[in-house]
Amino acid sequence: MSEFFALSRRRRATPCGFTLVELLVVITIIGILVGLLLPAVQSARESARSNTCKNNVRSLGQAAIAYETQYKFFPSGGWGYNWTGDADLGIGGNQPGGWGYGILPFLDAKNVYEQGMGLSNKADLIGQRNALPNATFICPSRRAIQAFAAPSPAPTLIGATPQPFYGRTDYAANAGDGTKNQDLAGPADATTGQTWNAQNKWNKPNTNADPTAYTGICYVHSQITVAHIIDGPSNTYLFGEKYMNPDHYVDGADKGDARPLYVGFDTSNHRVANVAMPPLQDTQGIDNILIFGSAHGATFNMVFCDGSVHAISYSVDPETHRRLGNRADRLQVDPTKF
Repeated sequence: MSEFFALSRRRRATPCGFTLVELLVVITIIGILVGLLLPAVQSARESARSNTCKNNVRSLGQAAIAYETQYKFFPSGGWGYNWTGDADLGIGGNQPGGWGYGILPFLDAKNVYEQGMGLSNKADLIGQRNALPNATFICPSRRAIQAFAAPSPAPTLIGATPQPFYGRTDYAANAGDGTKNQDLAGPADATTGQTWNAQNKWNKPNTNADPTAYTGICYVHSQITVAHIIDGPSNTYLFGEKYMNPDHYVDGADKGDARPLYVGFDTSNHRVANVAMPPLQDTQGIDNILIFGSAHGATFNMVFCDGSVHAISYSVDPETHRRLGNRADRLQVDPTKF
């Protein structure tokens, strides 16, 4: 019996926990594992965000192609930055809103497109619509799906009640391969806007703007048909990701992001593919309201006029990039260069 009690005392005296050294070793190992896994997790998350962005671009392209199938021309760029979408004013050159507004019915958002249509309080309802974000127009690698504060001074939008917040777009239409700034307010009233279109079709200049300066698919008063795309839909940009300064993702201070999603022709929703202005990954401290680009590393997403989506390298051959922006320069495009 005495031997049993002695053995019990020895067992109780034996330590049963971890030593400090053992705990430090375990913590160190966990830290190493976390350090190894975190980049992989971040990479997986960015891959998922990039895929969502690619799907957004594809959806926009498919909507524009469905629009073209129904109306026989691609969605117009609208009248200018003082205008927003108005379902009572028709389609094509008669529609003051931009391409983002025009394709809404083909994105299962016909109710949004028709908001305020024929009603006496239309300005209020259009204003409320402009304040709403649309997930299809937002790249998750860049920012959250939300409305962002209006810049100061707030945009003037004819026929729409001003809002403190606006939905925006991370995607832009291809306006061509030129250098012309899409800084156009548009006509003073709807009657002037529609008369302008009736007298000056898509390929004729006038005193307010010269549509012949744009060689892309979408711009002021545009009504581009497939027949106008001489170089072929598979060799011509339609929509893509626009460049932004990361310092201004949410404050509207980037002049290429200052206008609401459904605004007419503006740098907020149109970009160019000029040989002297290559695409760029979003870079702090660098402003550029004319070029394509994105928050992704290595590539940015573009949808072509045939609906195909391509990840274009930031180091794309400049001349190839320019040719892809011009619908009718009759120059061949080497697909290995983009």
